[in-house]
Amino acid sequence: MKVVMLIDSLRDGGKERRATELLQGLSRYSDVDCKVILLKDNIHYKEVLDLNFEVIVFKRVYKRDISVFKKIYDVIKNYQPDIIHSWGSMPSIFCLPAVLLQKKTFINAMISNSVCPVMSKNWIRSKITFPFSDVILANSNIGIKSYHVPQSKAMVIRNGFCMSRVENLPDRDSVIDEFDWHDRKDHFFIGMVASIDYRKDFPLFIEAANQFLGSNSNVTFLVIGDGPDKNAVETMVAPGSKENILFLGKRRGVERLVNMLDIGVLCTHGEGTSNAIMEYMACKKPVVATNVPGNAELLKDGELGVLVERGSRMELIDAWQKMKDNQSFAQELGQKAYNYITEHMDNKVVVQQYVDLYHQLTQ
Repeated sequence: MKVVMLIDSLRDGGKERRATELLQGLSRYSDVDCKVILLKDNIHYKEVLDLNFEVIVFKRVYKRDISVFKKIYDVIKNYQPDIIHSWGSMPSIFCLPAVLLQKKTFINAMISNSVCPVMSKNWIRSKITFPFSDVILANSNIGIKSYHVPQSKAMVIRNGFCMSRVENLPDRDSVIDEFDWHDRKDHFFIGMVASIDYRKDFPLFIEAANQFLGSNSNVTFLVIGDGPDKNAVETMVAPGSKENILFLGKRRGVERLVNMLDIGVLCTHGEGTSNAIMEYMACKKPVVATNVPGNAELLKDGELGVLVERGSRMELIDAWQKMKDNQSFAQELGQKAYNYITEHMDNKVVVQQYVDLYHQLTQ
């Protein structure tokens, strides 16, 4: 079985990690061959280059470089794949000529978020590509709903998690030594891993942290990530909280930091399937997250973590305090979340779901 995958790039991002881990999983199947087409020469996940799959970069010379349509069309014509699998709205647009003229089976996996405003770029591209897609794939039910996907074409395959990422992680003391945090050895660590931009509610996180520190001095808050709103968010830290709210920037190997947390947090205005929450779950950390549909799906409506209403600083503070005061409750939540992710979201399970879909479409 031959598969062409199209994706904008393999930069450091959630969608790109998912595609990379799928390709790694597919490489273990002797009956699957892939060609990977990138639209940008940006490869963070270089492990893809070690697989026995050809990686082709068709970098656009300028934004509206229509020559890319023909280049992709020619690759597909020569390779004759059984399936075209696109990741992202522009890759879905670029493969349309081959889908239509060569009559190829098309998996359109452009949905990885939870909102699709009318007349936005994604809304327009979905209207163009959905009619010609055999399967429209999302990683959450809220994504399917937001894009108004026809039920006859809709399918959800959730993000997989490669459990090897959390094997042999350094212990808490090693991370404390790495950052020279020896005066924080008895601290309770609360962290949020996310891009610092309009999609995440870092203002709520900081406001709640400022207030929480008023009655809990032995707590350190970690902001792990970077983004355009970082400077604005930093200015929200109260003068008396600056020593206890640390901005660590974007980090490779973020799992070692997640592993030292006592609570993993995600304050957000909307979400599909959160990679950060999955990292918390895989490290057995109790999760406190905003009650938006994607988070509620992942945390089973509060069964696997605590959900707080959007914008509710007091609910967030109460959840942190409960976990700090009752650490057996927090550990029980973390263990339940870990059990769920290993049983249902291990990358091997998810890769098999893709392979089953490929076989179903080619029979």
